[in-house]
Amino acid sequence: DPAAAVRNLEPALGIDTDNADVHQTLGLALQRLGQFERAMSHHEKALASRPQFATAATSLGDACRQLGRHPEAIAHYARALNIQPNAPTVLLNLGGCYQATGQIEAAIRTFQQALVLSPHLAEAHYNLGNIHLDMKSWPGAIFHYERAVTERPDFPEAHNNFANALESSGRHEEAVSHYD
Repeated sequence: DPAAAVRNLEPALGIDTDNADVHQTLGLALQRLGQFERAMSHHEKALASRPQFATAATSLGDACRQLGRHPEAIAHYARALNIQPNAPTVLLNLGGCYQATGQIEAAIRTFQQALVLSPHLAEAHYNLGNIHLDMKSWPGAIFHYERAVTERPDFPEAHNNFANALESSGRHEEAVSHYD
């Protein structure tokens, strides 16, 4: 229960105002409650107390991303990756921010890096499929959507976009099974 966590953690900060772990946990609870600005304040305090706290940098990036502040999120994810470079989920989120800000080449490179670290990451294939779909590059879209639904068969958005790519490339009969 995130509300209970907030009630229990706030008094702990009265005892130790610089406790990075308490600030981080409180920030996560606030994020779950949708209180992203307050959460960011606690993630920033966690990083101030422990500058090499990759999880806090990632959480700060997540809060910025939720608020649509993609350039700030990019900076925080980059910081997290400088601390802990082999983090496929951080790369996935960073790639999404690049994509949201129109930095398509950077998004592609970042999603590919995530796949090097975690080849079965369906979301990275899905995002690469979306980029190819937007560019009307049907073979690339089909390849990545097929990988996404193979890795995660219960991924309805990937099935739908896979069907759209198949349909757009003239493969109508194959598309039908993915629309279900």
